[in-house]
Amino acid sequence: MFNLTINSTKDRRKTPNMICRFFYLAIIIAASPLLADEDYKRKFVDVHTYMTEQNLKFDAITHPTGIFTSADTDTSTYSDAVARQQLVEIGNSNKQSRLSYLEAGDVNGDPIILIHGAPTQGYMWRKVMPLLPQDAHIIAIDLIGFGWSSKPQIQYTFKQQSAYLEAFIATLGLDAKPITFVMHDFSSVQGLSYASRFPQNIKGVAFFESLLGPVPSFDVMPPEAQFIRTPEGNDTIVFGNYYLEHVLVSPDTSNATLSEEDLEIYHKPFLKVEDRQPLASIPLEVPIMGGAPDGHGDTNIASLGRNAQYLMTNPVPRLFMYGDPGFLIGNQAAAQIIAGFNPQGSMTAVNVGAAKHYFPEEIPAVMANEISAWYQGL
Repeated sequence: MFNLTINSTKDRRKTPNMICRFFYLAIIIAASPLLADEDYKRKFVDVHTYMTEQNLKFDAITHPTGIFTSADTDTSTYSDAVARQQLVEIGNSNKQSRLSYLEAGDVNGDPIILIHGAPTQGYMWRKVMPLLPQDAHIIAIDLIGFGWSSKPQIQYTFKQQSAYLEAFIATLGLDAKPITFVMHDFSSVQGLSYASRFPQNIKGVAFFESLLGPVPSFDVMPPEAQFIRTPEGNDTIVFGNYYLEHVLVSPDTSNATLSEEDLEIYHKPFLKVEDRQPLASIPLEVPIMGGAPDGHGDTNIASLGRNAQYLMTNPVPRLFMYGDPGFLIGNQAAAQIIAGFNPQGSMTAVNVGAAKHYFPEEIPAVMANEISAWYQGL
């Protein structure tokens, strides 16, 4: 159906504009020493003061960019109202809610915000950061519940994660300059949620192995993805540390071999069973178009649909990187994304070669070169 001829990192091209009818989504490392201190610095920012009713409640007239859309009377499991109120209570109680991040480049430059997927953290970008344009303000965030960031008692819904990303950007004043997102895995949900609600703040978006819209149907999900949505399957994430012990180190997801030091760093945030809720929530938050038979993710159908609509209609410059063979996104899915998310020829699509899912671990130099070449043309 599609004739995909992008075969190497040398072959970068603008792709034709078509309307995509398929929102591809599925569920679900080159060892090197840490960067020197001069290459990046770890910092923390407390964002609890951003968690107010005014900032978090959606209102079509007074606050049309609000994240949470359910009525306050909706108290069902994973409802917007419950998830929003958890964050408001954090703000009201003045409980510290810190986000950790790595920083490099020029703090006065335009921000490039690197967002990790599961089960990683900002450390994933350590080999990419020093190779990006150093006149940019380069930031690799640890999402809430990941890395060195706080682990508050919340449900870790996609919308709560989006609220924390928004709070991070607002608290640091990163929205004073045009923002470029580089997104992986489920973090594209948060990055695109921000971009679709604040398009005036966005310089460009880059994504790879990402979740770009609702799953077309429950049946198209791989059996393993369906299983980890069940109570028994979800328990393997919490009690069996499934993401760290299986996904991160599987030859199906990466061509890289992580060092013992790398593994220790990745495992540290999730050594305790009680700290693994951020991971367990991810598969339960993925929406199915028309509603899921298990009910999970239904509150995200509209928001992920809005993310996909943003990519389909807003001609913001975007870089789509995909690997051969890839993991979430293979050649067929890549062709569909190229065809459907390229309004006015705004997409630069790049086959980065032999990579599967964790590109920053597998091909950091290739990835940094592609991001830099695209970014410098914005």
